[in-house]
Amino acid sequence: MKPISNAEIERRVRAWADVTMLSLELKRAAMRKRYPKLKENELKELMLKELSILKTK
Repeated sequence: MKPISNAEIERRVRAWADVTMLSLELKRAAMRKRYPKLKENELKELMLKELSILKTK
């Protein structure tokens, strides 16, 4: 296996972070549509709760 450079590692980590942020934004938008009356902090709590449930399955 050929070693990769520090610049390539940085590029891959940044790409992974971008994808993660995008998926969280999409999840937040879907939940905002599903629960339009929730305040932002309530929405955040619900997201965290759902994500923690997914981790335990």
